[in-house]
Amino acid sequence: MPTAAAAFVIILGIVARTAIFLLLGHVLNLASRALHFDAKAEKLWKVLYYALSEEKPTLLGAMTARAEPQILRLSSIYALLDLSLVISEEHLRAATAVWQYCEDSCLYIFGDKTGDKIADRILDELRTRTNGLTQTDIHVHIFNKHCTATEIRRALDLLQKLNLVYSKTDLGQQGKTILRWLPVLAGEPRNQRT
Repeated sequence: MPTAAAAFVIILGIVARTAIFLLLGHVLNLASRALHFDAKAEKLWKVLYYALSEEKPTLLGAMTARAEPQILRLSSIYALLDLSLVISEEHLRAATAVWQYCEDSCLYIFGDKTGDKIADRILDELRTRTNGLTQTDIHVHIFNKHCTATEIRRALDLLQKLNLVYSKTDLGQQGKTILRWLPVLAGEPRNQRT
């Protein structure tokens, strides 16, 4: 394994070589030849772009919403480091791997948080309760009546829209129907309703 100084010299050499390549390209007016995909990379990009463009409405989605341009930038850098104006499948796969690492890190840090404090608190509490909670339970026991029914309902609607919770109707005492909220657990089908 090279020392830190040796690794620095190697990296410096690669950056210098790339800078010379770019400078010569500018001097020789190669700017008209823009970076472009080869056939395999273009085919892969079409598949990746479709997958990357899917909306992720949670906080994770907000943190990783710019995947497409970031992967393009990274793959361009990898091509230039290889002294090429052609982005190959290898460059695109390397850029995608770096982006996947970034996305995995965000998932580890933020999980499925929504960015809405009320919704996130309700979800955390629901995950600790095997029988779920009613909206009244949430109002009284989680927020100590310091949150309005409208705010709670909005948060529950958001969680349900994100398929993080579902509602279940139970028969309570004295024959009254009770709407109970439960979390969607890992491995369970989404959009449950009973």
